[in-house]
Amino acid sequence: MSANGRTAGRRVAVNRLEIDEFLFSNPELEAAYTEHPWPAGMAIKKGLRHSSHRAREVEAHGHYRRPPLTGRKFCYACKSLEEVDLVSVNAIRRAVDEMEPAWVEAVRDAARMFNQPDLIAGWCELDLQVVVAILMNLEARGELPEG
Repeated sequence: MSANGRTAGRRVAVNRLEIDEFLFSNPELEAAYTEHPWPAGMAIKKGLRHSSHRAREVEAHGHYRRPPLTGRKFCYACKSLEEVDLVSVNAIRRAVDEMEPAWVEAVRDAARMFNQPDLIAGWCELDLQVVVAILMNLEARGELPEG
């Protein structure tokens, strides 16, 4: 995988998707996904909090199921709704229900109290893009609480 950094630890291979931790020189970059060279892979920034690291793993699986048009994706943290990356959100949507059902339940429960994704993200201690992806899935299935 081409990225600015060096391998920093554990490697996970699932089917033909490899996930490594990496030390990136760009502090804003959280992950980089690529289809080429084969097998597909995602380098995830070493030192991310557990839920952020797991969110990038979920995203990698979503990209693996339906690769980005260019075959690669650079993933950055978002701190507000204006920064949400819909390519990342759509990748997360494809895998989150299967990989993290507890997150889906937590977001569904929090959506009964709050109607803003950033408040739900804080309450559930999840990345904002994960919450947006889950809310979109719940809405598509008609499972969002009314209110």
